[in-house]
Parts: sequence; C-alpha cells; structure tokens
Amino acid sequence: MLRRLLLVGSLATLVSSAVLAQSWPSQPVRVLVPQSPGSALDIVTRAVMEQVAIGLGQPVIVENRTGAGNTIAMAAVARAEPDGYTILANSSTHSLVPVTYGALPFDTFRDLTPIIPLSNTPLVMVVASSKGYKNVAEFVAAAKAKRGAMNYSSGGVGSITHLAMEAFRLAAGFEAVHVPFKELRKRSPRSSRSARTFISRRSPPRCRSSRTASCRLSPSADRTARAPCLTCRRSRGGVS
Repeated sequence: MLRRLLLVGSLATLVSSAVLAQSWPSQPVRVLVPQSPGSALDIVTRAVMEQVAIGLGQPVIVENRTGAGNTIAMAAVARAEPDGYTILANSSTHSLVPVTYGALPFDTFRDLTPIIPLSNTPLVMVVASSKGYKNVAEFVAAAKAKRGAMNYSSGGVGSITHLAMEAFRLAAGFEAVHVPFKELRKRSPRSSRSARTFISRRSPPRCRSSRTASCRLSPSADRTARAPCLTCRRSRGGVS
C-alpha cells in the first residue's frame, strides 16, 4: 500500500483563485501539517515549501497541528478565511476521515479540495530482529501460533498505517492488538517488550540496522530503491 501525501486548500480559496492571483501572496503563507515533526509528511512538506517560498517571494510557515487522526488541522483549514494563506498538507488519511469519523465540524469534500499530490511513500512493517523472523511467512506463522500475542503500533485510529496493518492482518489470517500512538516516529519495536511489530510511514535507511527487520506492505512486487534491504513484501495475491 502506498501512502500519498497531498496539498489541500479550502474550496473557496480555489474558486476565487483568479482574483487572488492579482495580488497573492502579499504576506506569509501558513501550511498546517497534521502530524508530528520528523514524520514523513512533515519532512516532505518542509522540503517542498522551502522551494515554494523561494518561488513566491514570501515566507511559507509550516506548522505542526497534530491530534484526532489529522482532523484538528483539517478543521482549522476548513474554518480559515478563504484567502489562500492557510493551506493543509495531508496524507492518505484525508480520504479516510469521512468514513472513520461519524461527526466532524467540517465536510471533507465540501470544505476542502486537493490542490496537488506531493509524493508517494511505501508503508513498512518493522519487527525487532531479535525475534528471529526471516520473512513475512515466518512472522505470520508465529502470529498464528501465538493467537492474540502480537501487538502493533500505528499513527492513530483510522490512520493509513492502522488500516494498512488491518488489511494485512486480515489477509494473512492472524490476530493482533492495535496500539495507536500520537507520534509513531517515537515508537520502536525494541522500545517495549509488549510491542512486537509496528508500521513505519516510510522506508527508512535505518532499516538496515541489525536491530530491526523490515518488510514492505505494498501491492507492488518492486523494491523501493531507497531501501533495497526490504526483501520481503506483500503481493497482490497474499503474503510472500
């Protein structure tokens, strides 16, 4: 499964873009990131906005507004004046919010609209190498043998990391306990004896570490060039 990062603005902002183009931007632009500093979304957004600021000739301020499955930042942008100065950088979770949250102070499709995709990043399952799993099949076999003994962390209930792991778990046919975290980047498979697995939001270079073993949760059989160490993966037909 690929995680898409995208730039989002209020619908009214885009509708009035022809008018705004005459004088915009005349002041700094604020970009809200609904995830913590150091997350994949934060890193990509800051790298892109640094270049955007140069092109616009105005500062672009990136602000982390975390919590509630990205909806706090989404609500802030939806409530903002439609003047083009408050924009949201979001992940694939953006499209999941309408079906994972029953009552929200905004309408995802009415109040917010995508501007442009920023990047695609693969999701990675990481386990402590001390567990001895050499591939996905061995991990799944152990999970089935120890029914309900596996825990996994995600970036929050309803997040793309949560749903990706649930899809993988259901396809593989094992039970596991979901442990959501506000800041997934702080969670490590070796940071707690009870945390057996977790999902990373990107293919990190540190997956080459001897302390962890990684596999890509993606329908594609292609390895990611940024992390050639990911030798095990989930195929379209099941677990390999």
